[in-house]
Amino acid sequence: MYGDGYGYRSSQHISMVRHLEDAVYEMSKTLYSND
Repeated sequence: MYGDGYGYRSSQHISMVRHLEDAVYEMSKTLYSND
């Protein structure tokens, strides 16, 4: 009952974290290049 939905949610969470990391990386790259 719990396993499949939990795996889906955790993979969603991982992809969201990666997306946030990419956004932060792009933003910092832009800030430093404008320095």
